[in-house]
This record gives sequence, structure tokens and C-alpha cells, in this order.
Amino acid sequence: LKRANAKPDDTNAVGNAIQHFKHRNNEARVKELRGLASRNVDKWLAAEEKAFAARKDSREELGKAKDWVYYAGTGADKVAGRAEKRGDTLAADDARRSIENAIAYYEFAEKPQKAKSVRDKARKLGDEHARKGENRLAVEFYSLAGDDAKAAALEKKSEAEKQKTESARQDKFKKDQQSLEKELGL
Repeated sequence: LKRANAKPDDTNAVGNAIQHFKHRNNEARVKELRGLASRNVDKWLAAEEKAFAARKDSREELGKAKDWVYYAGTGADKVAGRAEKRGDTLAADDARRSIENAIAYYEFAEKPQKAKSVRDKARKLGDEHARKGENRLAVEFYSLAGDDAKAAALEKKSEAEKQKTESARQDKFKKDQQSLEKELGL
């Protein structure tokens, strides 16, 4: 108990104390330590709120809150709900980073259907970028969607187009060089 009170932010110290008192059937101490763990869940959720407001990525803080949920024995629904809420916020945006983070938040919240819908959105965004000729972005969205075959095919197509363009550029350069040399009498 002294170690847990000395290091209230250390999951190992608190977890070991909970186990110690569980084995000794001291429910009052276990309840006290679970309360400490529950306060840490709330502390990490508050830190998550600030982190998300600042940088739109707070999975590390949510992970720490989830670690404390194990010892608190409660709060899993709060953490999962927060992750789902973050996923909902990010899924509304069409930016690649937002889509990627939304998928990660939904997976954290164990919401596979929502993650699938965001992957579908990423696939559609990939199609849009491919139609515009923005192949690099399209490849990134296809990769987020998990459509690696489509991403690889588009990458291969882009590489072939790049080779063709480079070849044409070199041919034009050689022709221009030859005509300039001819003009200068070299």
C-alpha cells in the first residue's frame, strides 16, 4: 500500500498492491486501490481531451486510460465511448491523416463496422484522386482502405507513366541539343 501511495501513477505498483490485498481478502484496501485506479482513468481521459484538442491524436492517452481501467474494474465504456467519439469526429474529414486516425480510433473502440465504413470512404477518395490523376494520394487512400492490390496496380501504372514522360523529356532534350549544335556549327 505504501508503494502504491508513493507511486500512484505507476500501474505496476497499484496492480501489485491490488493483487496483494485480493489474496489476503482485504476488500477495503482493494476498493481503496480501485478508487485510485479509477481517478487515474479520469486523469488520463482529461489529458486525452487536451491532447485531442491540440493535435487531433490522443490514442496514447486513451491507451493509458485503458490500462488503468483494468485495475479500476470500471470505466471501459467511457474509454471506448471516447475513442468512438474521436473516430466520428475524424471520419467527417477527408484528409488522409484524419481517415487513418479515425480507423485507428474505431479499432481501439472495437467498432469494426465503423472502421469498415471509413475504409470504404478511403477507397472512394482513392478513386476520386485516381480520376484526377493524383496517383500518389490515390495509392495512400487505397492502402488505408486495405486495397493493396489496387494500390500496387496504380503505383505500377504511375511508374510506367513516369518512365514514359522521362523518356520523352530526354528525347526532346537530345533533339534540342542537336539542333542547337547544328545552329552553332558544332
